[in-house]
Amino acid sequence: MKKTLLIVITLIFGLLKLYSAEVMMVVPADKDVNVPLDTEVSATFDNEITAFDLLGITIIPKVENVSVNVEEGTRLVIYHDDFQPNTTYTVYVPYGAVTEYNSFGFSWTFTTGNYTDESIINEDE
Repeated sequence: MKKTLLIVITLIFGLLKLYSAEVMMVVPADKDVNVPLDTEVSATFDNEITAFDLLGITIIPKVENVSVNVEEGTRLVIYHDDFQPNTTYTVYVPYGAVTEYNSFGFSWTFTTGNYTDESIINEDE
C-alpha cells in the first residue's frame, strides 16, 4: 500500500512538472541599471503558458497605460508608457496570472538611472 501510494504521488508530481512552466528570463534583467525609458518588459517561460488573470500584474511606481499579453506561447509581455528617468521600478506577477506557472508569484526590479535604490527592493522575492 505504501509503495503504491509513493508511486502515485511520484507520478502526480512528475505530471505537474511536465505541464508546468518556470521563468527562464526577465527583461529588463533583475537589478539592471540604465534601462531605456521605452524598454520592453517581459518574462519568458520554459513551456507554453495561458493567460488567466493578468489584471494583478503591476509595475511600481505606477506607469500609465499598462496592458499585458501572452505572445509566442511562452512570453508574458507588459506594454506601458515610457518610464521616468532615474527611477527604480518593480514588476509584480502574482500567483494565478498564468495557468501553467505553479509557483508563488514573482517579481523583479530595475532602474532607469545608474544605480538601484536598494531600499525598495524586497530581498525575499
